[in-house]
Amino acid sequence: MKKMSLKSIALLLALTLLPVIVPMSAGAAAPAKLNIALVSDTHYYPPEMAGDYYDVLFDNTQLGHPIEQTPGVLRSALEAIKARALRGEIDYLLIPGDLTTDGEHLGHERLAEILLDFERETFEAGHPVPVAVIPGNHDMGNGNIFVNGVKERAQPETTVSEFRRIYDQLGYDLPGIEFYTADLSVEGALSYTANLGDDYRLVALDTRVRRISPELRAWVAAQCRKAVEVDHRTVVAMGHHNLNEQFQGQLRVMQNQGIENMREISEEFADAGMHFYFSGHLHMSEISPWYSDSGEVLYDIIVPGLYSFPGDYRVVNFTAEGPESITADVQSYPVDEALRVSTKRGGEVINYKQPYYPDNLEFSFGYKGQGLAGFLKANLRAQLGKPLEELQKNGGIAAMAGDLGPLTQVLEYLDKQLNNNTQKIFDILGNLVDEAFALPVSKLPCTRFIGDLGFGDAAKPGTVADAGNSILVYMFWKHKDPAGDAFVQDVLRRMRNGELVDQVLNFAVPKVLDVLGAEILPLLANVDVGMLNRAMQCGLGTLNLPLLLVTALLPGTRDAISKTLYDFASKAIVSQSPSGRGTDAVLEYKGAAAAPTGPDTFRMPFDLTVTLGSGCKEAEVVWYTKESLVAPGLRLTGKDGKAVTGVTVAVTTEAVKRTVNQLDLGVAQMMGYNMQAQKHTAKISGLKPLTAYLFSVGDTYRGWWAQPRKLAGAQPVLDFFRQVWDWICGIWKLIVTMWNNRWYY
Repeated sequence: MKKMSLKSIALLLALTLLPVIVPMSAGAAAPAKLNIALVSDTHYYPPEMAGDYYDVLFDNTQLGHPIEQTPGVLRSALEAIKARALRGEIDYLLIPGDLTTDGEHLGHERLAEILLDFERETFEAGHPVPVAVIPGNHDMGNGNIFVNGVKERAQPETTVSEFRRIYDQLGYDLPGIEFYTADLSVEGALSYTANLGDDYRLVALDTRVRRISPELRAWVAAQCRKAVEVDHRTVVAMGHHNLNEQFQGQLRVMQNQGIENMREISEEFADAGMHFYFSGHLHMSEISPWYSDSGEVLYDIIVPGLYSFPGDYRVVNFTAEGPESITADVQSYPVDEALRVSTKRGGEVINYKQPYYPDNLEFSFGYKGQGLAGFLKANLRAQLGKPLEELQKNGGIAAMAGDLGPLTQVLEYLDKQLNNNTQKIFDILGNLVDEAFALPVSKLPCTRFIGDLGFGDAAKPGTVADAGNSILVYMFWKHKDPAGDAFVQDVLRRMRNGELVDQVLNFAVPKVLDVLGAEILPLLANVDVGMLNRAMQCGLGTLNLPLLLVTALLPGTRDAISKTLYDFASKAIVSQSPSGRGTDAVLEYKGAAAAPTGPDTFRMPFDLTVTLGSGCKEAEVVWYTKESLVAPGLRLTGKDGKAVTGVTVAVTTEAVKRTVNQLDLGVAQMMGYNMQAQKHTAKISGLKPLTAYLFSVGDTYRGWWAQPRKLAGAQPVLDFFRQVWDWICGIWKLIVTMWNNRWYY
């Protein structure tokens, strides 16, 4: 053997020792971790602005939220987060909007001071936690101050430039900051992106006006693509308003609470690389996924209101092993530290119980301690007050509604009976609400939350108020499974079979007739569905209440109302979290998956109609889909499923606005929401009489096809003989029955 050189020996030795010196996994980057704490909807209100006059403050707010508790609750949450930070569990604190009660300038100044103190304290303790904020709809230009019990306009106003100045070191100073625009007059001007450590990119959306403009939408998508594809960072986003529906029916019953065109925007952002978005606004705790057409998911993780039930903050631990392997562990924690501040209300010192959320339930879902009935009455007064005043100025409901035929007589009658007296209307509604909420709705008592939340009575049947409280708690809290709640399950059963609606209407209708007089009944006999639908579309807004009352008095509505009520209640109390139950979950993004094509995604055809031409040789099929359908088509086959010849199909498409998911009350449809949709029209020619056809519509590009349907009426001769044969069989059956029973005697 040739003698090896020293260089060769050294090289061989280095290669031998390399696996020992450098781990085999050195070629793969270590998982990138990020730990975020979140609070939202702090609605901070500085005590010096209200003094001892919280009763006045309560009277001038729509809901009875415990505004005087906000300083103590915020400090409690920050102390809890700081304790976690000192254990190395928190890297950043994000706050997605509604920082103050109503945009009070002093409120913003005081809150910024508190957050900067938090940053300083964590920095000095050796575990710095930077804070990043974004505004919500309560944060600008609408502040009020209370001086000696008098409501006044806050001075100075909080403007966009003032917000930017006040929070200049709270998110707007993060490394790698990029601002959406330098022009603060532009919608969404306070949006920005910045680095969160070495591996993550924050996208903060200014949605305070409940819109994302096309320009901001394009900028955000571009920022996401750059972060993922160029900088190889994981996108973490936040904004005040939701990008996904958080519970079934949110868009229908809360039409003005979400981002316009939220589904289209959510899909675009998901395709651009945004898969985790933190929102607030609804004060509830939920996780809602939405998938794009290409199967990319965006998880909208809502952060509950800090000072309203359930009063939680959230901690999310991210682990990213690559652009298509990201995990987010989402956990919620109650604010239960004993840092509550004693405050005065009407001269009385208020001390708060522990933990925080039980003390807060009646305020979150009630009004000034009056529970749900108080909330509903306060809400009706807030929503109806100004419109009713406008009615009085403009001649009443009938005058504003215009000529609606026989329905005009009903509205004129309502005007006469109520004498355009706003207070009388509120008194009637208030009494009706109080009595209705005390109505027993089950033979079973409401006992599930007596210990935790203090409502219900083990010795009495559960009431409407108990049912309402229970459903809201399951929606907002979800710490317990409603399947084990015998009272709630009995209420749902009675909703489903119509017993509950019958009971409530049998209670309410006589009381309404006592107020309005039985003379309204013959007037209602002349009202039809078309009139009611036209009335509900005439722009009366919240003044549709009298029309809903008319609807309840009409026959044939109870089954439809029962179904609508059951559908909403049963879906609202069931968590939509990916984990199946509860508001916490380990979320995983593993790349694009198969896009869901169920009825709720609008990818499958909806509102499909078929019109046959003369002699059944031609047909027109019209259907609707969401706006992003790529290549709509119609497939026509024989009844054996084989292709047919000699038939021409031409499909045209136009963009439309379509109202979907309306409440069907039997005699009328109302509410619903508008969505960007496509109307597809297929004109079919060359059909042969006496020939059976099947057709299916869908997207030829993605291969989404609805179930085949029969082209009804394409066999006029056979259909005629079949109808005649059925008629003959029916007559013969009748004759045989009469003979057997000897009815002719």
